[in-house]
Amino acid sequence: ARVCAEFGSSAMAGGLLFQREPSFRCHTPSPRPTGRPHTDADYGHQSAELNVWVPVTRACGANSLYAESAPGEGDYAAFDVDYGDAVFFWGNQCRHYTVANDSGAARVSIDCRVLPRALHDPDEKRKDGGAKTAFHVGGYYAALLPSGAIDDAVNRPKGYGCLFTPYE
Repeated sequence: ARVCAEFGSSAMAGGLLFQREPSFRCHTPSPRPTGRPHTDADYGHQSAELNVWVPVTRACGANSLYAESAPGEGDYAAFDVDYGDAVFFWGNQCRHYTVANDSGAARVSIDCRVLPRALHDPDEKRKDGGAKTAFHVGGYYAALLPSGAIDDAVNRPKGYGCLFTPYE
Protein backbone atom coordinates (compact mmCIF):
# COMPACT_ATOMS: atom_id res chain seq x y z
CA ALA A 1 0.00 0.00 0.00
CA ARG A 2 2.85 2.41 0.82
CA VAL A 3 4.38 1.90 -2.65
CA CYS A 4 1.08 2.68 -4.37
CA ALA A 5 0.41 5.73 -2.19
CA GLU A 6 3.91 7.09 -2.67
CA PHE A 7 4.49 6.38 -6.35
CA GLY A 8 1.15 5.33 -7.84
CA SER A 9 -0.17 8.41 -9.57
CA SER A 10 3.14 9.76 -10.93
CA ALA A 11 4.54 6.32 -11.83
CA MET A 12 1.44 5.41 -13.81
CA ALA A 13 1.76 8.50 -16.02
CA GLY A 14 3.52 6.34 -18.62
CA GLY A 15 1.02 3.48 -18.44
CA LEU A 16 1.07 0.05 -16.88
CA LEU A 17 2.73 -3.21 -17.89
CA PHE A 18 1.15 -6.50 -16.91
CA GLN A 19 2.03 -10.15 -17.32
CA ARG A 20 0.43 -11.13 -20.64
CA GLU A 21 -0.47 -14.65 -19.50
CA PRO A 22 -1.42 -14.90 -15.81
CA SER A 23 -0.32 -17.97 -13.88
CA PHE A 24 -2.96 -20.46 -12.75
CA ARG A 25 -1.99 -22.47 -9.68
CA CYS A 26 -3.57 -25.34 -7.77
CA HIS A 27 -2.08 -26.19 -4.36
CA THR A 28 -3.64 -29.55 -3.53
CA PRO A 29 -3.26 -31.36 -0.22
CA SER A 30 0.22 -32.89 -0.24
CA PRO A 31 3.03 -33.75 2.15
CA ARG A 32 5.36 -31.60 0.02
CA PRO A 33 5.37 -27.85 -0.75
CA THR A 34 4.83 -26.83 -4.38
CA GLY A 35 8.05 -24.82 -4.58
CA ARG A 36 10.94 -23.43 -2.59
CA PRO A 37 11.40 -20.10 -0.79
CA HIS A 38 12.40 -17.51 -3.40
CA THR A 39 12.09 -13.96 -4.63
CA ASP A 40 11.05 -13.28 -8.20
CA ALA A 41 14.39 -11.50 -8.63
CA ASP A 42 15.96 -14.96 -8.30
CA TYR A 43 14.37 -15.69 -11.69
CA GLY A 44 15.39 -12.41 -13.36
CA HIS A 45 12.12 -10.49 -13.00
CA GLN A 46 12.11 -6.69 -13.13
CA SER A 47 12.83 -5.15 -9.72
CA ALA A 48 9.84 -2.78 -9.84
CA GLU A 49 7.29 -5.57 -10.34
CA LEU A 50 4.46 -6.09 -7.88
CA ASN A 51 2.69 -9.44 -7.60
CA VAL A 52 -1.09 -9.62 -7.71
CA TRP A 53 -2.30 -12.86 -6.12
CA VAL A 54 -6.01 -13.73 -6.38
CA PRO A 55 -7.19 -16.96 -4.75
CA VAL A 56 -10.43 -18.26 -6.19
CA THR A 57 -10.91 -20.42 -3.09
CA ARG A 58 -10.43 -19.60 0.58
CA ALA A 59 -6.69 -19.46 1.36
CA CYS A 60 -5.26 -19.62 4.88
CA GLY A 61 -2.64 -21.55 6.79
CA ALA A 62 -1.16 -24.55 5.02
CA ASN A 63 -3.05 -24.07 1.73
CA SER A 64 -1.96 -20.44 1.36
CA LEU A 65 1.10 -18.55 0.21
CA TYR A 66 3.62 -17.41 2.83
CA ALA A 67 5.61 -14.19 2.45
CA GLU A 68 7.73 -11.83 4.48
CA SER A 69 6.35 -8.33 5.12
CA ALA A 70 9.42 -6.50 3.77
CA PRO A 71 12.67 -7.56 2.09
CA GLY A 72 14.92 -9.44 4.49
CA GLU A 73 12.53 -9.33 7.46
CA GLY A 74 12.10 -13.10 7.67
CA ASP A 75 8.73 -12.62 9.42
CA TYR A 76 6.90 -15.10 7.20
CA ALA A 77 3.15 -15.42 7.52
CA ALA A 78 0.44 -17.02 5.43
CA PHE A 79 -1.92 -14.72 3.58
CA ASP A 80 -5.40 -15.19 5.04
CA VAL A 81 -7.81 -14.29 2.26
CA ASP A 82 -11.32 -15.06 1.15
CA TYR A 83 -12.56 -15.91 -2.31
CA GLY A 84 -12.30 -12.84 -4.52
CA ASP A 85 -9.76 -10.96 -2.40
CA ALA A 86 -6.57 -9.79 -4.06
CA VAL A 87 -3.18 -9.50 -2.40
CA PHE A 88 -0.54 -7.13 -3.75
CA PHE A 89 3.01 -7.80 -2.53
CA TRP A 90 6.57 -7.11 -3.64
CA GLY A 91 7.42 -10.66 -4.58
CA ASN A 92 10.45 -9.47 -6.47
CA GLN A 93 12.23 -8.63 -3.22
CA CYS A 94 10.15 -10.32 -0.50
CA ARG A 95 10.75 -14.05 -0.18
CA HIS A 96 7.64 -16.19 -0.55
CA TYR A 97 6.82 -19.89 -0.63
CA THR A 98 4.27 -22.59 0.14
CA VAL A 99 4.39 -25.26 2.82
CA ALA A 100 3.15 -28.86 2.76
CA ASN A 101 -0.62 -28.55 2.43
CA ASP A 102 -2.00 -30.64 5.27
CA SER A 103 -5.21 -28.58 5.47
CA GLY A 104 -7.34 -31.06 3.54
CA ALA A 105 -8.44 -28.21 1.23
CA ALA A 106 -7.04 -27.32 -2.17
CA ARG A 107 -6.24 -23.72 -3.00
CA VAL A 108 -6.76 -22.47 -6.53
CA SER A 109 -5.32 -19.08 -7.45
CA ILE A 110 -4.41 -16.80 -10.29
CA ASP A 111 -1.43 -14.50 -10.13
CA CYS A 112 0.30 -12.00 -12.34
CA ARG A 113 2.88 -9.27 -12.13
CA VAL A 114 2.45 -5.58 -12.87
CA LEU A 115 4.73 -2.56 -12.97
CA PRO A 116 4.63 1.05 -14.10
CA ARG A 117 5.86 1.22 -17.67
CA ALA A 118 8.23 4.04 -16.76
CA LEU A 119 10.06 1.71 -14.34
CA HIS A 120 10.68 -1.13 -16.83
CA ASP A 121 14.39 -1.39 -17.58
CA PRO A 122 15.17 -3.58 -20.61
CA ASP A 123 18.86 -3.48 -19.64
CA GLU A 124 18.35 -4.46 -15.98
CA LYS A 125 20.90 -7.07 -14.95
CA ARG A 126 19.75 -10.25 -13.26
CA LYS A 127 20.33 -10.66 -9.53
CA ASP A 128 22.28 -13.85 -10.20
CA GLY A 129 24.66 -12.05 -12.58
CA GLY A 130 23.17 -13.70 -15.65
CA ALA A 131 22.29 -11.98 -18.90
CA LYS A 132 19.94 -9.04 -18.84
CA THR A 133 16.22 -9.52 -18.31
CA ALA A 134 14.15 -11.81 -20.52
CA PHE A 135 10.95 -9.98 -19.51
CA HIS A 136 10.21 -7.61 -22.38
CA VAL A 137 7.40 -5.24 -23.32
CA GLY A 138 5.45 -6.91 -26.12
CA GLY A 139 6.65 -10.36 -25.02
CA TYR A 140 6.17 -11.28 -21.38
CA TYR A 141 4.43 -7.96 -20.74
CA ALA A 142 1.39 -6.47 -22.40
CA ALA A 143 0.74 -2.76 -21.86
CA LEU A 144 -1.98 -0.32 -20.94
CA LEU A 145 -1.77 3.31 -21.98
CA PRO A 146 -2.20 6.00 -19.30
CA SER A 147 -5.85 6.25 -20.44
CA GLY A 148 -6.37 2.60 -19.48
CA ALA A 149 -6.70 1.49 -23.12
CA ILE A 150 -4.69 -1.46 -24.45
CA ASP A 151 -1.50 -0.33 -26.20
CA ASP A 152 -1.98 -1.87 -29.66
CA ALA A 153 1.57 -0.87 -30.64
CA VAL A 154 3.01 -3.64 -28.44
CA ASN A 155 0.14 -6.02 -27.73
CA ARG A 156 -0.22 -8.92 -30.12
CA PRO A 157 -2.70 -11.79 -30.07
CA LYS A 158 -1.64 -14.80 -28.04
CA GLY A 159 0.51 -17.14 -30.07
CA TYR A 160 2.06 -14.37 -32.15
CA GLY A 161 5.79 -14.95 -31.78
CA CYS A 162 7.81 -16.08 -28.81
CA LEU A 163 6.61 -15.04 -25.35
CA PHE A 164 10.00 -13.71 -24.21
CA THR A 165 11.20 -12.06 -27.45
CA PRO A 166 10.57 -8.31 -27.88
CA TYR A 167 8.68 -7.33 -31.02
CA GLU A 168 10.27 -4.80 -33.32
